[in-house]
Amino acid sequence: DLREAIADKYGRLYRMPVDPDRDVTVTCGATEGMIASMLAGIEHGEHVIEGLATLVRPHARHQRVTLEVDLPSEPSPVFGNAGQIKQALLNVTLNALECVPEGGRVDIQLTAHPSVALIAISDNGPGIPAALQFSIFDMHFTTKETGTGIGLYVAREVIENHGGEIRLESKLGAGTCFHIPLPLHRASREAETALEAAGEGR
Repeated sequence: DLREAIADKYGRLYRMPVDPDRDVTVTCGATEGMIASMLAGIEHGEHVIEGLATLVRPHARHQRVTLEVDLPSEPSPVFGNAGQIKQALLNVTLNALECVPEGGRVDIQLTAHPSVALIAISDNGPGIPAALQFSIFDMHFTTKETGTGIGLYVAREVIENHGGEIRLESKLGAGTCFHIPLPLHRASREAETALEAAGEGR
């Protein structure tokens, strides 16, 4: 059974030293979320980023913010639900757009590594104070007057349920970057590499 195979392979990733009374709940919940996402299918990371860019370009133009997208030349297949991943990345990108002033810049970059597709969403805004960096992924945490504080929380939950993570790098006066590695689907990557090699050999 595919569900059991995935659970056996990835379940241990989510066993972490937490409160003993919550250990089983945290482990099983995270694993089940990841399994559900994986069973949704395989999606190329560049297709997700292209769809994301289509959604946010009008918003960037309205704010007079430059949006740059950098994609790899080779496919980056990842397991999961494309809609959920796109929504998570949309939350992060909109957060970046809201932080930069008119004339600012937001960059979305996807790079392929041996085992992960690394997405970087960066801006040249004012940066996030060190004292707040540990709280920005908390539910209902916001520094905006009209914010709900759930966008980055949901983004982290979705990415972690897909076997990835979100790492924050920010410096006052220099901007912010969210590093988001997602595990590659190795079998798809190897098959596409083989097909490319076969095509070149003709």
